[in-house]
Amino acid sequence: MNSKRLILVLLALFLAIGLVACGKEKEKEESKVLEGELSPNVQTTLTLYHKGDQLTGMTQVHHIEYKYTQFLDADDAKAKVEPTIANVGKIEGYSEKVEYKDKFMVSTVKIDFTKMKTEDMKKIPGLVLDGDTEKGLSYEKTLESYKSQGLKEK
Repeated sequence: MNSKRLILVLLALFLAIGLVACGKEKEKEESKVLEGELSPNVQTTLTLYHKGDQLTGMTQVHHIEYKYTQFLDADDAKAKVEPTIANVGKIEGYSEKVEYKDKFMVSTVKIDFTKMKTEDMKKIPGLVLDGDTEKGLSYEKTLESYKSQGLKEK
């Protein structure tokens, strides 16, 4: 009799643990869109992706007119930009696509921090990271940093 009671208690315990584990809802990824000029005459749309305070990724879209840069035209911009993109594009979790138009270019950068190695984050030109990246990136600190640079919530 005691062994049957023990088996029933253990079975009930396993069922209870299973129900609690299944009942936990995974934290959903959320996003926030910011817009403005990160540098003079460069219109930027930035989307930050996060789960709680953990920054999981970002997408940056930059609209850059050639007359405000050192580039003479689309061909000149492509010749100077593409070698840099080729180097950085080898980093896992990073992609960049540039569309070269007559008077401007549109650069779209996508970063997935869940796939990127910490040491690779430092290789991305223009990416400023505060704090200990080994512990993950803070969404709140990143949001605050971009707002302090003049970006506004959309």
